[in-house]
Amino acid sequence: EMQMKYPINQFTTRVIPNQSWGVGEHLVFSVDYGFYRAGTATMSVIGTDSVNGGLCYRIQTTAESNDFISKIYRVRDRVETYIDVRGLFSRRFEKKLREGGYKSDEFVDIYHDRLIALSTKEKRALVEVPLYVQDILSTLYFIRTLNLQVGKTETIETYADGKVYPLKVLVHKKEKVESPAGTFTCFQVEPVLKSEGIFRQKGRLLVWLTDDKYRIPVKMTSKIAIGNIATKLEFYKKSSSL
Repeated sequence: EMQMKYPINQFTTRVIPNQSWGVGEHLVFSVDYGFYRAGTATMSVIGTDSVNGGLCYRIQTTAESNDFISKIYRVRDRVETYIDVRGLFSRRFEKKLREGGYKSDEFVDIYHDRLIALSTKEKRALVEVPLYVQDILSTLYFIRTLNLQVGKTETIETYADGKVYPLKVLVHKKEKVESPAGTFTCFQVEPVLKSEGIFRQKGRLLVWLTDDKYRIPVKMTSKIAIGNIATKLEFYKKSSSL
């Protein structure tokens, strides 16, 4: 019945240049809660895999609270996306969130030849999606490949929690940002989408991306269930292929 309702259509992927990131990139962040070190987060382009009809980058992010914070509010999060190498859109999304007493697991396969997303969450098992839709993690990596300009707004169709949202990306300004990894001139970017990511977003999310071709996230601030969280870049390793 599903095959009849959502038949396979001829699908030729788009081609989008990407000189910003690639296999081997590894970013490590400190996670600060107020004035206290709360834990560590990582973002890594692990390798490539064939997923749902295309060769994809496998990208993994993790977030872990340290021993002290874990006594109050333990965090063990892992989010993965599989991004089409040629077209830079999502073909698979996985999340395993453990934040305090909150737990959420989900695996989503996106089929662009049928324009559907299949989720392990029963309430949103099948959702129709537009072509080249992103997930909440692939969106960040796609933003990094854009020609950012202060005052310019980008809109990206994004699948999150069983729905497709027009995610707006606001480019507010340029400014210098200090981090343990160094001082960088950055674009301050605000993705406007209320959904779940490395931490559950409860309010405004701001991201600072370097003003160079790599668009490395140097700093991120957001509000989670227990207050405000800031991440700052401690270590970065660029892809050797760039």
